Order: sequence, then C-alpha cells, then structure tokens
Amino acid sequence: MILAIFTGVISIQLGVGGLDLMGTGFMPLLASILLFALSLTDLISSLVKGRAGKRDKKAPTLGELTKPAILIGALIVYVYFLKNVGFPIMTFLLVYVLFVMMQPEKWRLDLFYAALVSAATFLFFDGVLKVRLPAGILVDLMR
Repeated sequence: MILAIFTGVISIQLGVGGLDLMGTGFMPLLASILLFALSLTDLISSLVKGRAGKRDKKAPTLGELTKPAILIGALIVYVYFLKNVGFPIMTFLLVYVLFVMMQPEKWRLDLFYAALVSAATFLFFDGVLKVRLPAGILVDLMR
C-alpha cells in the first residue's frame, strides 16, 4: 500500500492531465490506484480471516525459487541487450524462455510460437502504431 501511495503521489507530480490529453503521470496513477485497491482487498481479507485462517508459513524451497529467478534473470538480460541486439531477437528469446518454463516438453512448438509473437509484436508496433523499436543486428544482417 505504501508503494501504491508513493507511486500515486509521484505520478500526480508528473502531471496527470485529463481524458482528452493525458499527461505523463496518467498511466502510473491508474496503476497505483489498482495496486492500492488490490492491497486493500488483501489486507481486509487477511484481517477477516484473523488468526483462525492463519496457515503455517515456511520458507520457500530452492525448487520453488528457480522459475522466478529465471524470469528475473531473463528480464535483466532482455533489458541489457535490447538496444544492441534488437527487439525482434531479444523478444523471441524472452518469449521462448517463458514458454519453455511453462511446458518444457514442447520446445519445438515453442520456437515457432516465440518467432510468431516476436514478429507480430514488432510488425504491430512498427507498422500500425509507428513506434520505432530497436532493430539491432537484424538491420546489419539484412544489408
């Protein structure tokens, strides 16, 4: 809840604007309102359950932490290499890692879907929305 309040205050300082002309802080303000509402819902539900609904909390095992660790590592690598390697290749690799984490036995099909998602998002942002994404080494390979 504290993070939601902090984000809300910062987004208001950035300038929210209105529905006709949204400011820089409009989307962060919406996200902070959603985060605050979800946090409040969780707080109320935990207070209603009280001590009777209290479950034994144990530390997560190493096996339970591998998928979140892989996800965080993949996102860090994605952000670090995005500008130099390019959006299509890095998005392909990130989506492939995510698909393999969900169902590792279908890796061949995951290659196809990752390529499809990467190409579709690049074409959508570049062609429809006219947002320039870093093409990276693909530009050099196509020359």
